[in-house]
Amino acid sequence: MSDTSDLASLFGPSSSTSSSSPPTPPSPQLSRTPDIDSIRQLAKKSFWEIEYELNTFAKTQGYTYLLKGNDILAGRSRTFRLVCSRHIFVPDCQEDTKESKCNYVLDFRYEKERDTHDPLSGPFVLVMDGGLLDHNHAPIEAFLNWPVFTIEEKKTMYRQISHQNNTRATRAGSHIQLHTQFSPSISTDNSEKSSISLPEKDKDNRNGDQDEQSEKQDGSIEEAREKEDVPWKLNFDPLNHHIQRLKMKLRDSEDEIVKEEGDEYRRKYEELKAITREQQGLMEDDRKKRKVYEESQVDSAEKKRKLDERWLALMED
Repeated sequence: MSDTSDLASLFGPSSSTSSSSPPTPPSPQLSRTPDIDSIRQLAKKSFWEIEYELNTFAKTQGYTYLLKGNDILAGRSRTFRLVCSRHIFVPDCQEDTKESKCNYVLDFRYEKERDTHDPLSGPFVLVMDGGLLDHNHAPIEAFLNWPVFTIEEKKTMYRQISHQNNTRATRAGSHIQLHTQFSPSISTDNSEKSSISLPEKDKDNRNGDQDEQSEKQDGSIEEAREKEDVPWKLNFDPLNHHIQRLKMKLRDSEDEIVKEEGDEYRRKYEELKAITREQQGLMEDDRKKRKVYEESQVDSAEKKRKLDERWLALMED
């Protein structure tokens, strides 16, 4: 993990503020984005380093990056997308409309297409099919105070969410019941052949009867096999149905992860907003007390001046 100096050299002077430094006051300008060459250099690192360093930079610009879906964490994909926090929810807005959302996104793809190695370790390449959009909002004061989670904290967070989803999937899979049905076995044993020799004519008749019986027997066997195959096909339908439902639940869990993470961010944002209001209230109280103190000092000085004038007047008399 690179330190603050490494991040400053990567994203320029504007990103030199670390996560523990005091917040930068909001600027009327739009939030800045890292330059493309810097992102391409950063893409050569692991998923965790990319997310951490981008969020460290985003903190100085009053926003944060959110992971869209968890396919790469679950090993189901070699690509991932980071979206602006204003794409998930819009702070300080009464309505959450498409026009007010920020559509700035970053797409990364694992560089080694056929490599079986863990894709989270990188390297990645920046995907720019339609170019990169700019932010449509100014820096948000709450995100200037936003905590930048370390790599270990992020791993722990994703492990907990993954464990919750696996537990739900296990409970759903425990209700699957597989019923199999077997048809009675069909005996194909031939009857005992007689050791008595027959005349040629009788032998021909006997052989013809045997061939006819054999054909009938083969036909009945084939028919029985076809009937036997039907229950197998029908009995696997409930299993396939449950498997499809399980796959759908796993896909739905991706949106749930984003929602849970968004809820966590919303909660922290509300806490920070409450703290900010409290600090503003304290500052206002201090300002009022200072004003009263200054007015009292002026009154005291005026009273002292008048008292000195009266004293001098008495001394002259």
